[in-house]
Amino acid sequence: TERNVSEPVDIGDNRYLALRVVEHQPAKPIPLADIRDQVEAELRQERRAKQASEKAKSLFDRLQAGESLATIATELSLEVQEALDVGRTGVAVDAAISTAAFALQHPGKDTVVSSQVTLGGDRHALLQVIAVRPGKPSDTEGEQRTALHDQLAQAYGAAESQAYIAALRKQIVVELAPERM
Repeated sequence: TERNVSEPVDIGDNRYLALRVVEHQPAKPIPLADIRDQVEAELRQERRAKQASEKAKSLFDRLQAGESLATIATELSLEVQEALDVGRTGVAVDAAISTAAFALQHPGKDTVVSSQVTLGGDRHALLQVIAVRPGKPSDTEGEQRTALHDQLAQAYGAAESQAYIAALRKQIVVELAPERM
């Protein structure tokens, strides 16, 4: 094998580092006996995750068919957890649940909107949104209102910039030269 030397690597404080390959050991399979426990544990976890996903789907189907969330929870010896006045960035609710809730359509006057949420691994949740209360900018005062206004302005500005760049790229052929960057 060649004894290759890397490009200089900047490690800060005006110091650089170069690496040279002194020895190369080709990859080889690890004997199953050495990793048997790890493989078995991963297979068990995959099986549990698949079973949990299938169970969550069947429970969601029941919810969609009109069965109440309370009935399903009671059958599983679980309790329904209710969250009121949940904001987009609140910490009272798992982030995956909050994200899913805000992605749902608003429920109608006498309707409920439901979803199944994967929380990671073999954890799932059934979600129901019963009402949406639009935010009121007048509820936010002073510095917080100014900070939120600035955040929105930056987000809109970034989105507009990206859209402008995308439009320009459709009209103009752009050639990137990574070696010059």
